[in-house]
Amino acid sequence: VFSGSKDVSVGNLTMSYSNKDKDDPHGKSGEVSGLKGDLHGNPVVSISKNDSHRKPLSSTPETDPHDPQWGYEGKMGPNNWHKLKPEWRVASNGKRQSPIDINTKNTMNGMAVRSPLRRPVVTNYSSSRITLINNGHTIQANFSKDDNNTITLGGESLPDGSWQGGEPYKLIQFHFHHRSEHKIDNVDYPMEMHLVHAQVANPSKLAVIGVKIKEGAENVHIKKFWEHLPTPPVDHGKEEGRKHKPEYEFDPKTLIPVGGDYFQYQGSLTTPPCSENVCWTVIKKPITFSKEQIMAFSTMFPKNNRNLQKAFNRLILHYSNSGD
Repeated sequence: VFSGSKDVSVGNLTMSYSNKDKDDPHGKSGEVSGLKGDLHGNPVVSISKNDSHRKPLSSTPETDPHDPQWGYEGKMGPNNWHKLKPEWRVASNGKRQSPIDINTKNTMNGMAVRSPLRRPVVTNYSSSRITLINNGHTIQANFSKDDNNTITLGGESLPDGSWQGGEPYKLIQFHFHHRSEHKIDNVDYPMEMHLVHAQVANPSKLAVIGVKIKEGAENVHIKKFWEHLPTPPVDHGKEEGRKHKPEYEFDPKTLIPVGGDYFQYQGSLTTPPCSENVCWTVIKKPITFSKEQIMAFSTMFPKNNRNLQKAFNRLILHYSNSGD
């Protein structure tokens, strides 16, 4: 759909390998509701404090350092998140909560609807420096504020192959869940990865790409840092538990499967504060991790996935790749 220095189409999810940042400051986001979420450090896997040494966007809302501890079991688990803090009540009474089970029979062709609902994805990723942390809830890779990894939601392809319009979002971090959080036709996977982006024009609006991970061939792209996963913090995620932050050179485009369908819907963060400010893109085709790579993560995090939430008849758009 989009032509750059080297493009690979993923349905209508198209990757431009050039390093140019195609930010459009006039991008307009679809409707969102709920609380504003923490952005860098932990937008989707928020704990008690931001990764304070990195503040890529000055308007980023920060998490309260006095937030209560939360987890995935018992009194601190997902069924009780709304009780832990008044501002988290949307986790129980919200109508756009995530994750959901995507029933493909109830989806609509994304290219058949009009803008602003029609929002095909164009990605522009390149090799970058990442900082790896274990925040007590997941393994997370943070990007520097100077990186120009972006996606664009919406817009259209011009006759010359270039892309026009759309809303630019900047890649902030990616992280992992075991097992997968979203399901597609009631099918889940051993793991799921989330690439978290903030809208350039309004950083409180997020776009997350969800990628399924199945057991299979070793993933050579993550090998160099997966063999040295950081240990959990001793202070439940506060800064003193994050002093050692290993850094690696990494290209996020290697985490996007080539070809296949994807789905879009309006949802929420899947961890507290569960803010309903997320445009989700869930890719159907999984990538692979080896049995040993999955076990390395699941040993650290036996369960760090939120239970499925009600869809409440939300519009779910389906984008296809005829070549898949």
